[in-house]
Amino acid sequence: MSVSLARQSVTSARKELEAHLAKQVTEEKRAAALDREADTKLRSARSTKSPSLGDSYTKQAIKKREDASAARERAAKHAANAAKAQAKVHKAETNLRDQEQAEAKKLEAKRVAADKRAAADRERADRRKEAAHDREVAGLRARLDEQGRLLTSAPWQQVPETITILFIASSPEDQQGLRIDREMREIQQKVRSADHRDSLRFEFAVAAQAADLLQRLNESKPDVVHFSGHSSRDGLAMEDQDGLTRVLSTKELAMLLSVSSRRIRLAVFNSCESAEHAEEAVAHLDAAIGMDQPIGDDAAQTFAGQLYSSIAFGQPLSLAFAQASLQMQMVLGAQSGEPQLFLADGIDGDELVLVDPSASA
Repeated sequence: MSVSLARQSVTSARKELEAHLAKQVTEEKRAAALDREADTKLRSARSTKSPSLGDSYTKQAIKKREDASAARERAAKHAANAAKAQAKVHKAETNLRDQEQAEAKKLEAKRVAADKRAAADRERADRRKEAAHDREVAGLRARLDEQGRLLTSAPWQQVPETITILFIASSPEDQQGLRIDREMREIQQKVRSADHRDSLRFEFAVAAQAADLLQRLNESKPDVVHFSGHSSRDGLAMEDQDGLTRVLSTKELAMLLSVSSRRIRLAVFNSCESAEHAEEAVAHLDAAIGMDQPIGDDAAQTFAGQLYSSIAFGQPLSLAFAQASLQMQMVLGAQSGEPQLFLADGIDGDELVLVDPSASA
């Protein structure tokens, strides 16, 4: 269980406890009120001179006492349920602490591994430094010259007139149904009003199976690959031949992108907990976007629509990503999914432009 799901379990257990406690208090108040009413009836029975009226008051008092006893029994049941709910809260909180500690250990292990790799890299660099000094200086000068050339030229030079976006959608029958069609419609509606709408060409792979992906990549030769559907930290939920879930792991996904017939510039994983897949993907392409948390249908539609609209207006990728994240927050009133942008080494998101802003609409 992830930390986010553990937090949801704690919240749910606390709500259940509060509900039982509230019902217990309500029933106890009802019982007390009925007792007071019964006492009033008994006093009326003792004070009246009419035997028939006294008998009526007495019967009403007895009925009030019975109702009060029933209310107390209900209150006792709610108290017992509250005790059970309190145990669930304790268990959920313990599980949350365990998940947070496990996540912290994982992050610490990654940090230690990164430190070890960095130390090893420094040692190798030191051993090569003296022998490769002249070569490094020459290479540095060449890179500085190249950077100077790029900075003095428009960042969108060499941008093709049209980019191809392969939209891969999968919603296996054994998973909760998603309205991927709404996401497609949202993207197309937003792009239609952009300055350079004709510079984006969409190809669609619906009900995609993992075995079909290489074929579709070879056929469409996309500049951008967009994945929409279910996912988790284990991988993307594709379909098998029977329409059931076949998880495409992070390792398989990286290999798939690395053997594409054409260098893919951007991959968008518009699905739950896909940030790790995006981070892994930038080893084989220029940039990738993934979600660090679960994301709902409305958030995914809003984010994707604004992202491609901004790209179609000729915005650099960093700005298009920022606008899509802000649009999702403004429409939904809160951040959702926590989108993350990853860039390959040497790639500047402020200069990565997919659509030529100088082209006519």
